[in-house]
Amino acid sequence: MSPVYPVLTGLMALIVFSLGQAAPPTERLIWDKHPIQLTLPVGTERLVTFPTPVRVGIPVALSDQLTTQSLDGTVYWIARTPFTTTRVQVQSVLDNQLYLIDLSASDDSPESDVEIVMPNQLPEPSSAGDTAIARLSQPPVQHHSSNSRLD
Repeated sequence: MSPVYPVLTGLMALIVFSLGQAAPPTERLIWDKHPIQLTLPVGTERLVTFPTPVRVGIPVALSDQLTTQSLDGTVYWIARTPFTTTRVQVQSVLDNQLYLIDLSASDDSPESDVEIVMPNQLPEPSSAGDTAIARLSQPPVQHHSSNSRLD
């Protein structure tokens, strides 16, 4: 057996393992003045990012069941135990915008991070896709590489 074989096998296993450990995609939720339903996984930190720096008002009933930290517009929540839906108020420190979060925790909740966006922050539909489709539908240009005078 070649001494390179075990090294290559180990590298391939590392790559496969690394791909399986990829972070889940960020879930984007639009603030449309309706309370945002958010379920936390128990024992795992979940990041929720707001458009601006915020302060979080946690009801006393959740103080023993939830760890909350807020830094630069991102709230870091860890649920210690499952709990039923409780309304949490999150307020922007810049413009006093109030966000209502109906927060709960369960053992089988998704672990993806969340980004709260305002309706005016949604990206405009681009015409880049239309341009690519237009390019694909154009007939190919034929290139003649031979000189027609040569026989």
